[in-house]
Amino acid sequence: MLMYYSYTPLFLLFCLALAASITFFNGLHN
Repeated sequence: MLMYYSYTPLFLLFCLALAASITFFNGLHN
């Protein structure tokens, strides 16, 4: 359980980076 709580911020950061990259590429194509 301790591992889960330590990896959660990294997972959220990964999701944020993924959303930012998708938005960035959509901006490039439009």
